[in-house]
Amino acid sequence: MKIAITIVTVILMLFLLILLYIYNTAFYNSKTKAKRQKPFHTPAYDKISEEIKEVYENLKRAEYEDVYITSFDGLRLRAKYYHNHDNAPVAIMAHGYRSSSSHDSGGAYRMFTERGYNLLIPDQRTHGGSEGHTISFGVNERYDIAAWIECISQRFGSDTPIVLMGVSMGAATVTMCADLELKGNVKGIIADCGYSSPRDIISRVMKKNMKLPPKVFYPLVRIAARIFGGFDPDSASPMISVKNARLPILFIHGEADSFVPCYMSEQLYEACISKKMFLSVKEADHGISFIVGHKEYFETVDKFISEIGAK
Repeated sequence: MKIAITIVTVILMLFLLILLYIYNTAFYNSKTKAKRQKPFHTPAYDKISEEIKEVYENLKRAEYEDVYITSFDGLRLRAKYYHNHDNAPVAIMAHGYRSSSSHDSGGAYRMFTERGYNLLIPDQRTHGGSEGHTISFGVNERYDIAAWIECISQRFGSDTPIVLMGVSMGAATVTMCADLELKGNVKGIIADCGYSSPRDIISRVMKKNMKLPPKVFYPLVRIAARIFGGFDPDSASPMISVKNARLPILFIHGEADSFVPCYMSEQLYEACISKKMFLSVKEADHGISFIVGHKEYFETVDKFISEIGAK
């Protein structure tokens, strides 16, 4: 009997260790891990390295104000606020998975400042100057964006036009705000290379990069997230949100995206019930459509913000 109990105990401990490893790999983030993390990169980036460096340095030189709020679950969150004009619309820009506001937001900064916007760039929870250890693929981060919307509305007035934008996981995050009851005067959402659901992108990485069958291993990922991260990755998704969307959405995706495939944005566009637009950029890899397709990218954004009354 004691041997049987010991065997069961050992098996349970091994199972928990496996779940902990999965959680640490997929969801856990720390300042040390973030510093070790290499930004997503492919040979396509080398062709436009000078342009990428230029937009990065342009943002790095810009003056900003640190702004802090407290999340719904007690985390201290930081954002950088870039003020360009009084009484101007505000864009809120969300960066990607294990990336940073400075790495992912140079294009958005240039685009919105040229269009007379002020800009708020949050550090997503667990990243940069924001607290936390669990990345929830937008499930909890969407409520952080809602809190930043309230912060902007309190500071500049509830009639201040607000546009949400995100890239990669940031795009998924802002898309998942589409069915929330948001405070403030949010006009629309720009989602650049976002995934259709946490399940879909995790399963793709699992199959493509790790050669693991998602049908077998994704249930373990979900259990690990619930036990150690305190959230269910299947409880919310961009696909769920667009089917109940209250806000106009512009979907943008590079046709050569090697990380989040373009078909995910196409699926979201087809399922979206609100006013919508779609732009695919030929030969653009993950997150670089704004450089590869500069002219059509900005022309489409101009058309979108004009049609939703956010100019």
